[in-house]
Amino acid sequence: MSLPSSSQSRGISEARQFYVDLAAHASMVGAYSFVSEDDERLYHFLERQRQITSECTVDDVVLDSDDPSNSERGHLLIDVPSPWHAAISLCDESRTWLSGRYGGLCQPLIFRGQSDSRWSITTSFERRSELASQFKESWIYTFVDLVERVLNTPAHIMMELPFSGDLLAFHDPLRTSGPGEKAHHVATAQHFGIPTPFLDFTTDPSVAVWFACKDADTVRAPLASVFAVPLLYLGTQAGLLFPHPYVGRLYRQRGMVVVASGKALRSISVEVRFPPDPSFRVHRDPHALKPVLLPREQVPPSADRDWRHAPWPQRPLQFQVDGEVDLLPEDPWWTQLAGIARDLVEHGRLDELKEADYSRLHEFIGELALLPQFMRVDHKAILVKQSAIDLMQMLLTLTTELRGTEVHVLRNLIYFCASANAKGLRAMLPIMREVLEACPENSPLFLAATPMLEAIDSCLRDPRLPK
Repeated sequence: MSLPSSSQSRGISEARQFYVDLAAHASMVGAYSFVSEDDERLYHFLERQRQITSECTVDDVVLDSDDPSNSERGHLLIDVPSPWHAAISLCDESRTWLSGRYGGLCQPLIFRGQSDSRWSITTSFERRSELASQFKESWIYTFVDLVERVLNTPAHIMMELPFSGDLLAFHDPLRTSGPGEKAHHVATAQHFGIPTPFLDFTTDPSVAVWFACKDADTVRAPLASVFAVPLLYLGTQAGLLFPHPYVGRLYRQRGMVVVASGKALRSISVEVRFPPDPSFRVHRDPHALKPVLLPREQVPPSADRDWRHAPWPQRPLQFQVDGEVDLLPEDPWWTQLAGIARDLVEHGRLDELKEADYSRLHEFIGELALLPQFMRVDHKAILVKQSAIDLMQMLLTLTTELRGTEVHVLRNLIYFCASANAKGLRAMLPIMREVLEACPENSPLFLAATPMLEAIDSCLRDPRLPK
């Protein structure tokens, strides 16, 4: 791979600095960045963004096959010189789709990053072709069985635990969980090394770019890709599932899972290709989210007067250091549980597990703590509230559009998201409201999220949605 010219290197350096400056000085509300007039005069964000996006090349539609005679539908391809250009270009592309300028249909994009542009969009289930299908399915079923055995502990034990009521809203330990809960557990398994038939996507294009760069081999694969899929193009045949709040890393990644054919998704996507750079990091404003983790009475009085520069107490979020986000924090409990599920399958102990009651569960999970920390109420204020913050941003990205200076809620998109996630949204709605009440009332986040949460509440009252 040839080295970039001096002008290209300068362009990459400028794009990288623009990306960091925007994270540090703008307030992100869904797909939109709000910058104060003073910061715009100082940093010239609009002018710099136009310059950076002008360095991106839109190619013709490419066929989704190596065979040029194939009549398969193609997809739009955009070539950019760096991952920072990719993140900026994808944000711009998302806002264009939300405006309805493509086909007159206002809809957001969801993103998936892959470290080799030659790869198809495939699930981890499909990629692990060396394993028998029955073997992979046993890993999933065993993992889900173990999770449900921990969550479905006997009532008299549950009554003695400081259990988080918000998690109970997702999973009732006094009755058998339904298909929605099982899908949440399968999505969790995927993030701890167990292949599944689900595809990971994110509402944050920077996260997709980071995953495309993370494991890239620039010798074997000089180009990485991010696929941006228009949400409503998924149609009624694809499922879109938000994660359970007990898995903080998924919300940190603003991730969701999609149940659909990867081949079909590629044909309706916008693909952005770029040379991967392992130094790319996801940046988010390290100050903007601090007040929402504080009780209302602890928010400084000056906050309502100046939402950008209020002197919040120096209490850094667990997942941010100087604006840089840790997208893969360690979670030993889930990692060990996934390992135990694989071991039980590989050692042929599934019949024993099936016959075991709760009192014998320790024989199978060994030294693993029987109850994970996420089940305890002292973690509710941290883990579940942080998940609510990210869920609110995800929903803003998926369901709101900026028209001039006003944010409009797209109710058809709220219904689309709620159709497969009604139970989870009902559980998280009061927590998102609690988070929002701690925000300064003149902040862009408060002004945009307030009507959105009202629209979600109205939508969830629809009797056609599952209870």
